Amino acid sequence: MTEKQCSKDTCGQDQDCNACSGPRLPPGILSEYDINAPIDDGILVWAETDDMGKTENSVYEIIGKAKELDMGRVFAVLFGDADRKNLYNELFEYGVDTVYHIRNVVLNQYRSDDYVKAIKDVSERVKPAAILISGTVRGNELAPMVSKKTGMQYSVGLKGLDVPKVVSIIPGTFAMPEKDIGRRGSAMNIPFRTE
Repeated sequence: MTEKQCSKDTCGQDQDCNACSGPRLPPGILSEYDINAPIDDGILVWAETDDMGKTENSVYEIIGKAKELDMGRVFAVLFGDADRKNLYNELFEYGVDTVYHIRNVVLNQYRSDDYVKAIKDVSERVKPAAILISGTVRGNELAPMVSKKTGMQYSVGLKGLDVPKVVSIIPGTFAMPEKDIGRRGSAMNIPFRTE
């Protein structure tokens, strides 16, 4: 008879576990932070959606490339009401580790000033090495604004990611990645007040 493993909710195995030691935490949440870790680590991606709440394919292309770069955790910032949580699983399956969901129904529609403020706030939390934004019409407006607000350099394309940058990526630059079906991550829901 084999020893029972941890519950599906904590490590993906059978129920009624007692095999794992240490605290049980939601997927993607660290039990402790390494204060000696470099602060400019990880990549933050704007999970752009259209006005109907559908994620742009170019977002998944960027997430796949961010995962491939292996520069630490991949974070996504998503805007809109609670219904947008139906996008979490797909974001996780394409490679996002943590989704920062900026919640307010008015954010279902693109609002550049509010989006910039929220992306800046998230970047101050996660301190990414880069913020990647798809070079759509909205993304090309947003990227230089985020660069100015965060004080990070702005560039088009991934060249020179050795310093913190806001990068605009032309849609179709990278191939659509394959999904890792069932891959899990964590989500942080952040209420947002508009001015």
